[in-house]
Amino acid sequence: RPSRGTHPGAMALERLGYGYEGQLPALRREEFSRLAEGKSGQPATVYLDHAGATLYGEGQLNAAMRDMCTNVYANPHSQSATSQRTTKAIDEARLLVLKHLNADPSKYTVIFTSGATSALKLLGEAFPWSPGASEFAYTLDNHNSVLGIREYAQVKHASIRVVDEDSPDKTLATFPGGASRATKAPTTRPNGHVAKNRHVATNGHVAKKNTAEEEDKEEENEGQEAEKNGVDEKKGAHLAADDVDNGAGDTCCYSLFAFPGESNFSGRKMDLGMISKVASGYLPRVWNGGNNEAG
Repeated sequence: RPSRGTHPGAMALERLGYGYEGQLPALRREEFSRLAEGKSGQPATVYLDHAGATLYGEGQLNAAMRDMCTNVYANPHSQSATSQRTTKAIDEARLLVLKHLNADPSKYTVIFTSGATSALKLLGEAFPWSPGASEFAYTLDNHNSVLGIREYAQVKHASIRVVDEDSPDKTLATFPGGASRATKAPTTRPNGHVAKNRHVATNGHVAKKNTAEEEDKEEENEGQEAEKNGVDEKKGAHLAADDVDNGAGDTCCYSLFAFPGESNFSGRKMDLGMISKVASGYLPRVWNGGNNEAG
């Protein structure tokens, strides 16, 4: 039996320079020694589920231990010195994530959740679906929890669209979201404005941010519209609150497009260019039967 650290497979990988420029065997020895064959003879572990829950390295544990033993961290929602230290650490972590993703902090933010399922559930619950106008589109190869967003969309009478990840302009299936389909024609709102369907990618951002005064005014208008049209808010129906005035007298409803950066089933990396195709309006126009010229 080969001694620890001299497994033929590991030596072959080292000779071939495989993984992290040939540093994978050394990384395994130094950071993940617990995977090696145990002293009592227990077999070595080959861990393959990094897509679901990657392992922590010994260096990470040591650095975290030093930090926690040196500093005092308190509830971030306070003004004490220890709380401010926590807030600063969280803000720095958000900036590191944005930097890694080449995302502009003025346009994007990071929300920490317990995992992908929790994040997608939060997205489905909080997304401003507009009945009969919003659409939830997603690629066929997707995270299982992305499919769960369909339930939130359908409750709000949003339509569903499944597209081909190889050719996202190709629709594989559609499911109507109610009597009015945003894909057939612009939907007229109770105030007479035309609701233009605007798609945003899951990591996209809304083009216009309302001020607090504008949001208060919107809520007031929503209540008046709901009362006038007999909307039962307890049943989840919502109208004008989900529409944002685009400055031209029209209102915009929002739709959602979801695709994985990397498939957690096959490991395949998706084309991130789909984000710009949605943001530019190209894919929504194709899906809605418009021309194929990117705008």
